[in-house]
Amino acid sequence: MKKTVCTLLILILITGALGAQTLLDKQVASVNLIKPERISQLQLNRQHSQIEAMRNQTGQPGTPVTKQQVLELMISEILVNQGIEKEKITVTRNEVNESVAQQKASVEQQNSVTLTDAQFRNAVTQQMGLSWDDYLAQIEVQLKQQKLLLKLKADVIAQGETPPTFTEIDNFYRKNRSQFTNPDIIRFSHIFISTDELSSQEKTQARNRADEVYRKLQNGSSFESLVAEYSDDTRSRYRGGDAGYLAINDTRPAQVFGQSFVDTLFGMKEGETSRVLTSFRGYHIVRLTEYRDARILSLNDTITPDSNVTVRDYISQGLSSQKRQQAMEAALEEMINDLRRQAEVTIYSENIN
Repeated sequence: MKKTVCTLLILILITGALGAQTLLDKQVASVNLIKPERISQLQLNRQHSQIEAMRNQTGQPGTPVTKQQVLELMISEILVNQGIEKEKITVTRNEVNESVAQQKASVEQQNSVTLTDAQFRNAVTQQMGLSWDDYLAQIEVQLKQQKLLLKLKADVIAQGETPPTFTEIDNFYRKNRSQFTNPDIIRFSHIFISTDELSSQEKTQARNRADEVYRKLQNGSSFESLVAEYSDDTRSRYRGGDAGYLAINDTRPAQVFGQSFVDTLFGMKEGETSRVLTSFRGYHIVRLTEYRDARILSLNDTITPDSNVTVRDYISQGLSSQKRQQAMEAALEEMINDLRRQAEVTIYSENIN
């Protein structure tokens, strides 16, 4: 009797386990371009959860992504990957390495830093939550997808390389003119006496030194010669003390030097030389070399005073980038539609829940 009960219990447990697995792993779609490939309910639910979690983590607005939308993405991914296999698309290790180098350079430029290979590798693994091998594999897949798109839809992609016309640039500028403005901007030169990491006594000596420099300036010594002899600002010392441009709405200088110091500079007149001014960093004798009032920029003005890029250039680059993006999206949509027409795709809607 006990043996019979135990046997029945084992059978119930086995049947229940298999039934649960079948329930969780129902087939929601099948894709066959060059070989059959199935998408299970478990795979769909997992992918949907990951996408929603990422969307919530990054604070992306809008309505939640539906499982049907996620399923379409999964089908498209399978079609593209099978298309890569069908077209025998390959990527070399050198191409992967070049792409990694480009991504590293992009990160360095965006963050104004220089990273060693080891530092970049650590940043990738920590921030993306991938092993380095998985990251390289991801790069390889992306390159293959790009090659497939270029092979199958080069004509559509080429449409995005047409430069914007003067009329398109002018129309964009007229509609967005108020966005192209400069605030009050000054340019100044200074003789800088640093007080960083000095004791109280040493700071007093630094102040005396600054006062001495100012007396020499009053007695006829040239500003440039005093910069070369006394200034602790190594970046501007050999440019006659030129510290560059400063915008009134830039909060960084106030954090470094103090708001009072910045306000004093914007209160000066063009060509005026200050007495000894105090900042968080030390003592300055400032000469205001240029004052630009706030204004709306014309198409031929540069975006900032120290830039060579005009508003026209900036708009042209933006419109060109937009055209390329639109062409790539159109090419990708066309390619996926073409692959889907060639493939056998079946969706089991009753299993999507």
